[in-house]
Parts: sequence; C-alpha cells; structure tokens
Amino acid sequence: MAECWGEVLDVKALDGENPHNVLRSIQMRKSTAVAYHPSVPRHLQIQRVLRERIESGEWDGGRPIPTEMELLAEFGVSRTTVREALGVLSRDGLIARHRGRGSFVKSSEVAARILPRA
Repeated sequence: MAECWGEVLDVKALDGENPHNVLRSIQMRKSTAVAYHPSVPRHLQIQRVLRERIESGEWDGGRPIPTEMELLAEFGVSRTTVREALGVLSRDGLIARHRGRGSFVKSSEVAARILPRA
C-alpha cells in the first residue's frame, strides 16, 4: 500500500511479490557530482558538468558521449532537460549531434577554432 495525496493506493510490483521492485528500478541511478541548486536551471547545471568532462579531457575528441537515456538516468531529470543541455554544448561547438547515431565530442582542434580564446 502506498499513500498518494491522502489516498491509499495498492501498489503491485511487476513480479507480483515485492511492491518496492518497481520503485527501486526507477530510483537506481549512478551517483553524480551534481548537487542541484534551486535557483539555477537544471539543464544549465548538467551542461556545466558535461562541459567540464569534455574540457578536462575525460571525454576525448571523436568519442561518443553517453546516450540521452544514460544521461537522464545518471542525472535523474527528464529527457527534455538533457536535450536542452546537449543543445547548448552543440551550439557552443563542443559536441556534434547526429540523429540515429548519437552525440560525439568534437576534436580539440575543431573546438579551438570555434571557441574564442580568453
């Protein structure tokens, strides 16, 4: 039984034995260094984390980045939020997005030509 807005609901798991299995599969996420700040939009916070992974060299040029589904599971946000973050990185010239193939980190030479030097 679960309580939702004051009503008691009968929650059944897919396997019929343990009602917590359904919730456990939803709640299982890789730990991440993102501590969400309520005043900053989440897509910007995620974009900063992904940008840091690219700029630090954790993700090499030409390498595919995790899929949208993997990123939304990692960060615990909606697909729209992940897409917004990837869109910013694409507009900034850090990644190239290809429908049906995924998103790839642009090589550092290409990114250096696109990004202004500080």
